[in-house]
Amino acid sequence: MSKRLVQYTNLFPRLRKYKLILYIIASLLLLILTVSTYLYTIPLFTDDQQRCDMVWMWPSYARVTAFDETHSKHSSRYGLYLYREQGKDREPNENEDHEGFKTLLTGVPVLFIHGNAGSYEQVRSIAARCAEMFYEGNIQEKYPEARNIDFFTADFDEQLSAFWGMLDQVEYITDAIAFIASLYPESPSGTNNIILIGHSMGGLVAKIAAARNEGKVNTIVTLATPHADPFPWLLKTSEFNDEVGLVSIYSLTDLMVPPQVIQPKRKYDYYFTVDAARLLGVPMDHQSMVWCGQLREKVAEMLMGISGLVTLQDRMKVVREVFGGEEGPVPVYGVAYYKLKIMQSWVVVMGLVIFCLKWMFLVLVFIQLRKLYRRFK
Repeated sequence: MSKRLVQYTNLFPRLRKYKLILYIIASLLLLILTVSTYLYTIPLFTDDQQRCDMVWMWPSYARVTAFDETHSKHSSRYGLYLYREQGKDREPNENEDHEGFKTLLTGVPVLFIHGNAGSYEQVRSIAARCAEMFYEGNIQEKYPEARNIDFFTADFDEQLSAFWGMLDQVEYITDAIAFIASLYPESPSGTNNIILIGHSMGGLVAKIAAARNEGKVNTIVTLATPHADPFPWLLKTSEFNDEVGLVSIYSLTDLMVPPQVIQPKRKYDYYFTVDAARLLGVPMDHQSMVWCGQLREKVAEMLMGISGLVTLQDRMKVVREVFGGEEGPVPVYGVAYYKLKIMQSWVVVMGLVIFCLKWMFLVLVFIQLRKLYRRFK
């Protein structure tokens, strides 16, 4: 019989007991990696699918210096602009004073608020189409009360409002709404008919600022705004005024703000929501919500239709008419649909992580308190 020259020793005796578990974990990780690699190679949208129409405009922006100089403590970082479509809207000159600036405002005021890391120039798509409808189209044949629209837009210097700075933005927009209201005479109902348009996080800023300016805002239109307050560190919007109409437009194919976070946690008296991707049959991502040709046509028509109406009930009636109709199927097909759902599941994952962290913190606090109790008992 031959003898081993080196005595065999099991360096990891405990691992042998968990060998099956380790194999299962490794196999699952390999499977997840394989499926993820496969899904990554699959495009969400094919070349033969209908896509958003491109749009063109001739934008110009006039800085509202009177507001920054006298009405805001955040003027060193933020700015307020008046949009003018070149060749259609009358543009201010450099020597025009505050009273001369007011003569430019012949329509209904609309304030656009961009979202996280957005730009004030994102207003140009919808604003340009409204100017075209008013000056060149026959919009007043369909909506006899339609008026021109004066688009204001706020500049937050591409600030990451989803993480910090939202409180300052709310204060700035609150002051801006009061200033804009002072430029216009009150409507026959005794209020100022200001319309707010918010993209993404800008919609949350608009809701809070509107609640702080009771009687000045009539309607809020949000584009891809997470009304469910998915981030626990953000300002809450539960104190929103019920007398203001809320129109929520979102896209089922939006990866950043999926449908799970669109619905608000409470009901509003005048609330309307629509999935633009299914209604128009066009897949839209988060950014294209402000420029997609098919959607901006609907949004511009809605704004023109409600521009000259006094009562909120009449305005919401126009909103339902413009965005009425049956919603079609999701404009993403086959395996790409499941890829879309997996990519949108970040909301569920984040919710589980926050839930686990909260309970881990509570357990750790309980353990420490128990140790202190035993020590001083």
